[in-house]
Amino acid sequence: MRTLALTVLLFVGMLSAVAQQTIELPYNPDFNADSAIGAPDLLSFLPLFGTEYTPVEVTVDGQTLTEYIQMLEDAAEGSSATDTVTIPMLPGSEPGEMLYWDGEAWMLVPTGNPGDGLMLDGTTPAWRAQRLGCTDINACNYEDEATVLDPSSCIYEDECGICGGPGALEECGCDSIAEGACDCDGNQLDALNVCGGTCLEDVDGDGICDDDGNDACVGEYDACGICNGPGDIYDCGCTGIAPGACDCLGTPDVDQDGICDNIDPCIGVDDSDGDGICDDVDDCGGTYDGCGVSNGPGPIYDCGCSDIPEGDCDCAGNQPDAEGNCQDYAADTDGDGLYDTLLEPCLNQTSYAFNGVEYGVVAIGDRCWFQENLRATHYANGDPIDHLPLEEGWNSASAGAYSVYSDDDAAVETYGLLYNWLTTVDSRGVCPTGWEVASENDWSNLGYEVGSTWSLAGGALKEAGTVHWAAPNTGATNSSGFTALPAGERGYGTLGYQDQGTDALFWTRSQSGSGAYSVRLTHDTESMSIATVAASRGQSLRCIRKLPTFGCTDLNFLEYTPLANLDDGSCATPSIPGCTLQGFAEYSPLANVNDGSCSTLVGCTDSSSVSFHGYDYDVVAIGNQCWFQENLRTTQYRNGEGINNTQDPVEWNSTNEGAYVAYENDEAIAQVSGYLYNYYAVEDIREVCPVGWHVPTDEEWKELELFLGMPATEVNNSGWRGEAQGVGSALKAESSGGDDSTGYGALMGGYRNEYGVSYAFLDRGLWWDSDVNRRELYIHNSGIYRGWANARLGCSIRCLRSILGCTEQGACNFDPEANEDDGSCDFLSCAICNVESACNYDAVSYTHLTLPTILPV
Repeated sequence: MRTLALTVLLFVGMLSAVAQQTIELPYNPDFNADSAIGAPDLLSFLPLFGTEYTPVEVTVDGQTLTEYIQMLEDAAEGSSATDTVTIPMLPGSEPGEMLYWDGEAWMLVPTGNPGDGLMLDGTTPAWRAQRLGCTDINACNYEDEATVLDPSSCIYEDECGICGGPGALEECGCDSIAEGACDCDGNQLDALNVCGGTCLEDVDGDGICDDDGNDACVGEYDACGICNGPGDIYDCGCTGIAPGACDCLGTPDVDQDGICDNIDPCIGVDDSDGDGICDDVDDCGGTYDGCGVSNGPGPIYDCGCSDIPEGDCDCAGNQPDAEGNCQDYAADTDGDGLYDTLLEPCLNQTSYAFNGVEYGVVAIGDRCWFQENLRATHYANGDPIDHLPLEEGWNSASAGAYSVYSDDDAAVETYGLLYNWLTTVDSRGVCPTGWEVASENDWSNLGYEVGSTWSLAGGALKEAGTVHWAAPNTGATNSSGFTALPAGERGYGTLGYQDQGTDALFWTRSQSGSGAYSVRLTHDTESMSIATVAASRGQSLRCIRKLPTFGCTDLNFLEYTPLANLDDGSCATPSIPGCTLQGFAEYSPLANVNDGSCSTLVGCTDSSSVSFHGYDYDVVAIGNQCWFQENLRTTQYRNGEGINNTQDPVEWNSTNEGAYVAYENDEAIAQVSGYLYNYYAVEDIREVCPVGWHVPTDEEWKELELFLGMPATEVNNSGWRGEAQGVGSALKAESSGGDDSTGYGALMGGYRNEYGVSYAFLDRGLWWDSDVNRRELYIHNSGIYRGWANARLGCSIRCLRSILGCTEQGACNFDPEANEDDGSCDFLSCAICNVESACNYDAVSYTHLTLPTILPV
């Protein structure tokens, strides 16, 4: 009993001293390992049963804790025993029970079973059955139920994250790391061979991680773009291709209509009339005629609408109105079925809409004028016109601009806007399409048209009365219908706005010295004057319809004439935009207008090559052309006959036959830069390039140069051209001082002079064209040289792909774009008879065609 009392004494006495001591769990109460739990053991055990508190808050048997501890110490000093003292038990405690401080009060811990250990359940001490195991939460095999640490049982991750792994056996960087190991930083190679990466699997080895959902095809796409598909197993042309497959060019035909999907405008939908419009959206199951009638007869009648059946139209596609009248502003005076004469200058219109404003129009003489001053704030192409209300901005303007008189927006609808002269000549057009600002000559003719002299013209042009004009508005009758109003002007310099109500001032588009011609009408005279004034003034504008130019005005027809502003009825062939060049993957057989969509040369990609006499030449597409990517190195003509290897200088200088040689007879150089050929090899009918290829012409070189940015003003010149644009640099290999942005890869192969006695300039390359010109690139020059060359000069050759087809103009299937004949010329399928005595004589037949002839019986 005395020992227990001492235990409690020590327990209570040490609380404040050790309440913050950290105890590592699970806890072994045998602190001094003497196999007995006594007072020394409990000293380190005490913190499990309480937290810090203020001593005055706790009393023991009516005494403060401090007083109680002092009493115990005094009793211990007077006792002969140093390890025990008899004290009363704390109230409520029994042998085997213990107290702990829960932060507010002392609480009892019930006794446990034999063999249990005292553990913390959260923050509450409790007796629990003892179990050996790994109690380290940092271990891979941490056991939550274990109460006693068995250090030998814990297993830990190595630096590679492997439980029980060998650790960072490799050096930093992930190089040559064994499977399951890691580098010095603990990084492993993932499935994408990324050091420290997180990808677990890349089955197809395409560099796209399978487990993150980003790999759309775990496998590989075939040439048709189908994941794990059969590939391009069919011939070119798309005929009979199974769904999901494609032809030799990798083009599928999903709807199996025989039209490759890349040029099929109606995939899965019929186009029965072949107009490129799918039947499900085609309003006309056939073709519209020139009258706009589906499958109609077209403009089969003469111009004028006379006696035209309902639904039909005249030569210009005009249909009669309810009274049977057609447009009567144009006539066909020469009887060729096309309108050619303007009868009514305003085309029978009384108004014209422009930029959301309806302007009245009036015919005066043979011209049509706006009846109102212009108030457009945008050019005809939609670009805004600068609005400059500030004086300093106006006077220094370097482009077209407008302002509002005295910034009074309410008056704009009546008087229009004031413009500087630069607005009248802006290429974007301040007047509507088909209209223009009147010229000085237009105004002069107007003056003579409305008045016998200019001194009387003003009265015929001015609005009558004094509603807008100041009195006396001399002579104003407006007999012309022009309706001039006194909008005033914006003066130059510091003059500001002036003369509204008294003067009407109009710009002409005609320049005069540093100024421009201006027309003035005033309230106190009936005359019209034209004078030169400063172009920085702000004045009114009147638009006049341009002089008539007849032609096809519908850009949807092949006959479209961009300059025409009056339709003469010549629109006949609907245009179908698309790629019209058969050598391109985008080729559309229905197209008759090339819209610039041709971009992918068939058989001219990075993976394409041409085999010729045992050597494979890489090719490169540049614009619409396909070039060899290497200099020619053949020793035979196309037909297999040998080209003379002429090394002797005398023979080289005297031969008139094709010849080649390696630079300085060094075959090692030739295997890199190709051979040097004289011009006789170029012009030989046996051809030095393979079938479908040829030595480029001068014009074809120019096409290449223009595509690379050479100015049109330089392309026909001799000497160095295109230096500023880097045309030569774009062709030269990087090793030859270029940027090779085209992939042409030109190497400097030098040349052999016409005498055969010297080789020179391995810092430059010279190439033949088929017109006895040479193209030269120099390692220190960014341009390209063009000049005539002696036929015995030894130059390099680059072959250019030909456009195969019939090249004979008299043939039925003559192809004007072909530059190499493919033997397909047909002279009979279109033959017509040119024998006058025959029944089927045709006066416009080809003169050289005589079959078939049908003679009378």
